[in-house]
Amino acid sequence: MANFPAIVLNSLIYIETIFLNLMEYVKVPMTCWMIGGVCHFTICYYFVFIKGLNIKGIGYACSITNFIIYTLMLTYSRCFPDIQSAIADWTDSRIIHFNGVVQYFLLGIPSCMTMCLEWWSFEIAVLVAGYIGPVD
Repeated sequence: MANFPAIVLNSLIYIETIFLNLMEYVKVPMTCWMIGGVCHFTICYYFVFIKGLNIKGIGYACSITNFIIYTLMLTYSRCFPDIQSAIADWTDSRIIHFNGVVQYFLLGIPSCMTMCLEWWSFEIAVLVAGYIGPVD
């Protein structure tokens, strides 16, 4: 349960990373992840060894680290003028064009199903491997 906020924040980080990559700011997410990695090492050491929380400490450390990374990315994307103008242009447009939506869904839904089937196949393989047990 200690790792649940980290999972939610990780999805938000992923969305922000895609946004910054689309705006051609590729080094920003990398820098944020590097800063987060250094912070994660120190936070994890504090929770696991000093506080003695073991596995829960790792979950807390992941949550705090993902919060730091997301805050850094969000701060950068909200303070940089080029990104601000792009967000303002996108939100101020009053007409939304839906040209090509049908083609998008015709390509997107099968590829999404393919990706889900691939992930599920790995999950099923892990479950089957767990049921096999150790070999005598």
